[in-house]
Amino acid sequence: MTYFEGDDPFADTKLGRALTRAIVDTIHEPFLVLDADLRIIVASRSFYNKFKVTKEETQGQLLYEIGNGQYDIPALKHFLKNVIPEHPVMKEYKIVHDFMTIGERTMLLSAREVVYENSGRKHLLLTMGDITGQDLLDKEKGKALKTEGSHVGRDETPHGKQSAAHREHSHTKGRKGEVAGSAHASQRRS
Repeated sequence: MTYFEGDDPFADTKLGRALTRAIVDTIHEPFLVLDADLRIIVASRSFYNKFKVTKEETQGQLLYEIGNGQYDIPALKHFLKNVIPEHPVMKEYKIVHDFMTIGERTMLLSAREVVYENSGRKHLLLTMGDITGQDLLDKEKGKALKTEGSHVGRDETPHGKQSAAHREHSHTKGRKGEVAGSAHASQRRS
């Protein structure tokens, strides 16, 4: 267990940095701290692991340039340049992208803009949760419900399922009506 002298461990620059780094590395979802130009200041261990990039090729680089440009994603640019300035806190913005290193992924972005009181500096905190598995399950459920729903109109009435005998009776009755109607029409012509 670690103890800090005083009430605010962030007041001590060295302890504050160590605590900040520990917090960032503990976050399960990929996490970035970006500057106003969208340059990566800090990335979490989970970001490096998930997107198969290294600290050396990531930290200090523009987000759109890392990983051979695989983050140059129009939906991500729109989110960071248009949505965030209007909504400094944004949760669950969904994008789908085919990454070179990890394949197609559905990502759920959340961001918070941090503005410092005594300066014009801004930072952006960005999480990138991979919900690909959940998204695939949701699509499969949707397909199953559509398939199930396509059978409902044929075999059910507003009062529930029709019996096989009732369906057969309705089908036969319909055919007899068609036959009778055809015979009646040909009799009128003669």
